[in-house]
Amino acid sequence: MAAASDLHLVFLLRISLSILLGGLLGWERERKNKSAGLKTHILVSVSGCLLMWLSTYSFADFTNHPNARFDPARLAAQVGGGIGGFLAAGIVLRSDRFAISGYSTAAMLLLAMIVGFAVGSGQYFVATVTVALVILCMVGIPRLQKRIHKPQRKQLTYVSVDRPALLAEIAAILGQKGLNITDVSMHADEDVVSTTIEFSAPPVVDSHLQEVVETISKIDNVLSVQLESSGKE
Repeated sequence: MAAASDLHLVFLLRISLSILLGGLLGWERERKNKSAGLKTHILVSVSGCLLMWLSTYSFADFTNHPNARFDPARLAAQVGGGIGGFLAAGIVLRSDRFAISGYSTAAMLLLAMIVGFAVGSGQYFVATVTVALVILCMVGIPRLQKRIHKPQRKQLTYVSVDRPALLAEIAAILGQKGLNITDVSMHADEDVVSTTIEFSAPPVVDSHLQEVVETISKIDNVLSVQLESSGKE
């Protein structure tokens, strides 16, 4: 058994590293204004580290007792699993919009506790590499998602006999389909008006946009409808 002073130094190292790694996970959530941020993740990570430390060293006096069985993972497994599940469930179910959300934050809280377990048991390399890779993924994935889900820019041109509120009616149809109007231009020639609507939309199947064209073409006073890609990117 190591001397008490050596154990104290090891404990300070482990608790400090758990604060650092838990703080990194919390920082990722904090920058996205999530409910569980820097302080919460540090507390969870430190709790896991302390729990693992207690599991490993608090029962050393009973290691050689003939009637005792020593299992350093038992306390962490029983207490950590229950508390970790409780925290995760609370984050997932808490929603002001009556919708299930918070999966990433709940998973991060569980990860923070497991990282604390790893540090508390002396697995410094494993804990550090895990947190580093998770932070890289959490920072990099949103950028990748933005590229994958880059909005399409289209323009719809329709020719119609001038009628009040026609533009508002067509704009409502586009809005119902989740198409965001960015610009509108009109050119009148006696009683006939040519209107060009530029809009952006999430990646959709062309057939869905064709349904929009067919719906607009059936509106009274609309003579023709044309859909094409916008030149603005």
